[in-house]
Amino acid sequence: MVLDAFSTDDPAAGSRNLQIDRVIRAVHKAVEGKGVWIADCGFDGLELYATWFSLKANFVVRQRGDRCVVISNGVRIIQSQLVEKLRQSQMGKGRQSDIVFTKVRLPKRKEAL
Repeated sequence: MVLDAFSTDDPAAGSRNLQIDRVIRAVHKAVEGKGVWIADCGFDGLELYATWFSLKANFVVRQRGDRCVVISNGVRIIQSQLVEKLRQSQMGKGRQSDIVFTKVRLPKRKEAL
């Protein structure tokens, strides 16, 4: 756990994302790139994903349901709609589960998630 108090009113602090980027990079270096980052939906912005991708870090982020993802056929879809579509597909096959999955990527990113 990291605690780094700052104010965005301080010009030296920069933005919230810049502060988070600095902390991620410092911790990543300290643990020599080992481990898995786990973050809540406050960390689901594209700028923070870019940090983890650039470090080739392993990460799990709970995304907000109103964020878009890109599915394998290139269609951009709101995540909550994708989840509902996957659940309905499972039910159509006679399976019911709260756990569904598919490969996706983020808009404007090549890396698969």
